[in-house]
Amino acid sequence: MHKNPNESKLQTALWSPGWYELDQTLVAGQRSRLCFFKQLPDWAQIAHGKPNHEPVIDWVFYNQLYVADDCWQQEVTIAEIFHPQLGLLSKVDTHGLDYIFFPVNGQEVVVDAEEAPGVVVHGNDLTSQIEDWSVYVKLVDWELDSGPFNLSSIDQTESSS
Repeated sequence: MHKNPNESKLQTALWSPGWYELDQTLVAGQRSRLCFFKQLPDWAQIAHGKPNHEPVIDWVFYNQLYVADDCWQQEVTIAEIFHPQLGLLSKVDTHGLDYIFFPVNGQEVVVDAEEAPGVVVHGNDLTSQIEDWSVYVKLVDWELDSGPFNLSSIDQTESSS
């Protein structure tokens, strides 16, 4: 079950791509209105909710593969974005036919999001072996928003880095 965002200053959310421009762009250090599933989806519990799994998942980012009634939006600051193989990221850009992952200490990785979702278009030998593009996002400074959900209100940052 979810924690109350006000109970803990730092919480972890799972961002797992649905591809096809259905996902929210993430920018470390940015305060944004973001959308989360109201309940952890079954697939997230199976893949990432096992006992002793690190990090523990408090929330799962919503994407538009699902019904809008299943989500709620929050004003929150992204403190950190982490991918198990790429390490810390400064940004995940979800605009266009490719998603771009920006490692803090490395070359950007371009991943197909349309014709062959998850296939590396531009990267290195390590990135071509990545099968799961899910990232863990540390969130702080929650501001509860009880207003109605509106897909057009999801923050989408310009794709310049």
